[in-house]
Amino acid sequence: MKNVGLFNAHYRISNHLAGGVEMQLNVTVNTVEKRITGMARITQAINPPLNIISEVHGDYSYMCTMQSCSILVVADGVSPFQPLIRDVPQVYKNLTLRIVMDENWQKGVANYKYCVNNEWHEVNNAQVEIVTNADIHNVEKLAATVKNNEKEPVA
Repeated sequence: MKNVGLFNAHYRISNHLAGGVEMQLNVTVNTVEKRITGMARITQAINPPLNIISEVHGDYSYMCTMQSCSILVVADGVSPFQPLIRDVPQVYKNLTLRIVMDENWQKGVANYKYCVNNEWHEVNNAQVEIVTNADIHNVEKLAATVKNNEKEPVA
């Protein structure tokens, strides 16, 4: 991407395992200050279902060799749901994230840790893929197809 000042990006971070942990990462990238800010949601189809929400803040830098450049994103997340102790909000960290992105911000590899019930869990070598508007339209098209199929009588 060009040096545009600010841009938004939505990423799916997953190992593509059925029932596995998946992170949806929505960030605003500030190319002037080389900072990212956004929200992450980590889910997993287990019982009870995993659903962690985190406010993400971090920095990025370019790592270049003679052949190519990569982007290193280093970020931490805190829970937006802060418990009160004596009416004072208690901020607690629930996510540590490291991503090595391609130079065009389209894909990469992530290692991250998330906290559930004061226990940290680690995910390594998860694939990072940008979620485009085309993906959203495909979901809308799928929903419309399913809706139409439900209207058709079953023989």
